[in-house]
Amino acid sequence: MLGVGGGFLIVPALTLFSGLPIEKAVGTSLFIISLQSLAGSIGYLGHVAVDVPVVTQLAAAMALGSIGGGLLSRRLPAALLRRLFAGLLLGVALFMLLRNL
Repeated sequence: MLGVGGGFLIVPALTLFSGLPIEKAVGTSLFIISLQSLAGSIGYLGHVAVDVPVVTQLAAAMALGSIGGGLLSRRLPAALLRRLFAGLLLGVALFMLLRNL
């Protein structure tokens, strides 16, 4: 249930069930996802070829996105962030549904 894309479930669960503010829930979710990614990457290191330029580009894009998201979250109200996140969830769900039909 919390495999690929399961991080999207962590944020609402943390805000609804633990009462964390969305900013802390997002940070906690990203930390959990990064630990899972690190563990998975370590497990694959000896078994697959790593395309270093692609990994470097992805890491740079993710770092910039993380910094940009952090700066943006300080300027937008939490209620708007929740609505935007819900819209993103619905958009991704619709995309996946249409892609699989």
